[in-house]
Amino acid sequence: MDDGSYQCETGPLAAGSTDTNMPLFSCLVANSRKEILASDSEHKCINVYDFDLHLQSSFGFDENCKLSYPKGLAVDKRDNVYVCDTVKNRVVQFSCNGKYICDIGVGHLKKPGFISVSKTWPPNIAVSQPTEKRITVFQKGENVFEEDYT
Repeated sequence: MDDGSYQCETGPLAAGSTDTNMPLFSCLVANSRKEILASDSEHKCINVYDFDLHLQSSFGFDENCKLSYPKGLAVDKRDNVYVCDTVKNRVVQFSCNGKYICDIGVGHLKKPGFISVSKTWPPNIAVSQPTEKRITVFQKGENVFEEDYT
């Protein structure tokens, strides 16, 4: 059985690392564009890495969607990104290039932690709220997916 071979690592405790300003990764997800997305709760953003762990870009800093404490992270079949923003009690949807699309679940979520997105289109979204011991599902029809994806 092949269990994979070591390729690389990053972080302050990685072999040979001298960087003490590393992100606090809360969640990782890979997309179909051969990128690794990491929610960085310390720097309040989403970091995008290639599979050699070189930082490609970051997003979530814009005034209209500024992230407070990004935690759970998921992508849909079109590589749109969904981020649980625990402090602001919402899920934020971004395009595959990090452009803000919309907020999801405002008024329905309390400290969202983790998220799962279906591979159907439009996707269904399940969000855990650990402090409430609850999972909330959002489906097509709630002003969540009114964005034009053509």
